[in-house]
Amino acid sequence: MIATSDKWRAAQLGSLVPEAFVEIAYSITEPGLQESAIESNNGAKSFSDHENIVQTTGRDYQPYATLEHNLWVLGGERETLSSGDDTGYVSSVISGGDGEFSTSPIVTITLDNVHTQAIPGITITWSEAFGEYATRFRVIAYRGGTVILSHDFENASVVTECLLELVDYDKLQIVIFEWCLPQRSARIEQIFLGATNTYTKNDLLNYKHTQSADLLSAELPKNSIAFSLNNVTGMWNPDNPSGNIKYLSEQQELNVRYGLKLDGTTEWIEAGTFWVSEWETPSNGLEARFTARDLLGFMSAVYTGPRTGTLYEVATAAFEQAELPLQKNGQPRWVLSENLKEYDTDFSDDETEYTLAEVIQLCANAACCVMYQDRKGVMHVETIRENASGYAVRRMVSYTHPEFTLQKPLKSVDVNNGLGVAVHASIGEVQKVDNPLISNVTRANHVAEWVRKTLENRKIVSGEYRADPSLDVLDKIAVESKYGINNAIYVTEVEFSYSGAFRGRYTGRATDFPAEIWYSGELVSGEV
Repeated sequence: MIATSDKWRAAQLGSLVPEAFVEIAYSITEPGLQESAIESNNGAKSFSDHENIVQTTGRDYQPYATLEHNLWVLGGERETLSSGDDTGYVSSVISGGDGEFSTSPIVTITLDNVHTQAIPGITITWSEAFGEYATRFRVIAYRGGTVILSHDFENASVVTECLLELVDYDKLQIVIFEWCLPQRSARIEQIFLGATNTYTKNDLLNYKHTQSADLLSAELPKNSIAFSLNNVTGMWNPDNPSGNIKYLSEQQELNVRYGLKLDGTTEWIEAGTFWVSEWETPSNGLEARFTARDLLGFMSAVYTGPRTGTLYEVATAAFEQAELPLQKNGQPRWVLSENLKEYDTDFSDDETEYTLAEVIQLCANAACCVMYQDRKGVMHVETIRENASGYAVRRMVSYTHPEFTLQKPLKSVDVNNGLGVAVHASIGEVQKVDNPLISNVTRANHVAEWVRKTLENRKIVSGEYRADPSLDVLDKIAVESKYGINNAIYVTEVEFSYSGAFRGRYTGRATDFPAEIWYSGELVSGEV
């Protein structure tokens, strides 16, 4: 479960839920473009860490004291700089009494090659820490040393979207003519090669968020969104020369969040990070449809890494080969359980070509772990969470009574044709597990017992309800039926649809633990 406030949780118990929101932030850029950018300039202060302004990782800019006009404040509210502080680009030249520079600061962005995919311009964050910005500047685009585009801007904003169609370029320059204050250095905190659009409930015609995860890592997890945008203006029509469709490409990043209006303010929670995989403009011309998926879209290549070593080493090699985009804090987009370091594997005799996703899935299964993507866009291979989430699907929010399905009785589990066996009953089905990464009897028997214990409860519970979008797959929750709160499940599938309010469907496997939870301060208990 995503952490929410007491007000949020209490609102979910009300007869009417407050107004809900979906917000999609969409960065229009070329995948990999930002990572190839290298910054240089014609003069910067010695404390400037200008080379980092092309990074999209999270940085912490704070105002600090300098000898510039009105920046040496004696009141103590400004810190002095220390080694490692984030400063961004700070020009060595100071603006004059009228804010103009006698020698224009120039920041140059050099790219690895000529980029033929069009982007809608660049976004410059000048200095949010100081609340300052350039009032007049120029953006120049080059190809092979030749100027292909030059445009002058007048500006009154700390963040400036320079809307230009950039295509067939390998270098960009920002030439600063005038600053908003006299006797100040020019400052830049970030240059983003592209533009960012934000779509809200007013833009969305429909929206659906789907998640699934397998308790045994027998199948790959899924985490995706599908939505339609209002296209009455034709912005997404493929034949519109001034539209946005020409800037679309696979694996562009989307960041989504959900909101609930509580006492006049909106509380937001993360919905997830996704990457565009499909889009279309139907013939009706009124909408544009998009699908964005999880990190598995980066993991379809054939695995070429080592086939011996620990499960941790194999999984790490697969993730590294995928070259996943970094998180905003610069960290990799995966988390592996330390358990994987304890088990060796050798599947060098197996000539099967596995995708990167399949190798990671096999590692998860061999280590008795689950595989899922969290709402920060990070893929996890970890043991399942044992603690209850504190959430219950109550009858008052259910559109139907919970549905119950009993799977066929389990007789035993057979891992790799008898390498490992776990007996459950004298009759029933034999559950087979074929995993080439399980290469010894001890590990095979351990996996067999894990599978047996997971499958011993045959009851699958599902239902439709007034969804709380903080619910996630693999959450341990309780479900209320007409006989009380006596169904405790691990959620394996959850779906949210939004059309001004959230509606959802859940599916999960019952577990043998007391359905005992804290919910809005009320202790509710029951036995499975």
